[in-house]
Amino acid sequence: MTPDEPWFNPLGGTWAPDAVITSEMKIAVDSALPQSLSARGRLTSPVRYWFQYLGHGSGSARNIDIRGRPFPVFPQADTKAYFGPWIPEDCIVHARYVPSQRRIEDFFVSGFCPARI
Repeated sequence: MTPDEPWFNPLGGTWAPDAVITSEMKIAVDSALPQSLSARGRLTSPVRYWFQYLGHGSGSARNIDIRGRPFPVFPQADTKAYFGPWIPEDCIVHARYVPSQRRIEDFFVSGFCPARI
């Protein structure tokens, strides 16, 4: 994870993850993402990524949906959630973080994704 990598928690979730959960989530994504991107064998220059996350569920069924994309950052990324549908060839990182288990589930990378800086 690069220190200046942007993470946004836009409006629309059912709960807001606190700083501890957010930090654990970022570490989990950071450990899963490099292997996924290198396994895809893209021959492009590394780029910066940015991420959005939303808390869903309640009680012990809380989870966090995560989406990541390569730069540039979309306008209103801090307020508009996920920007709707995407083209299958677009690079989208998607994951679900389960705070109660401190792990990533349903992790996938779609489209043509360059390596991450």
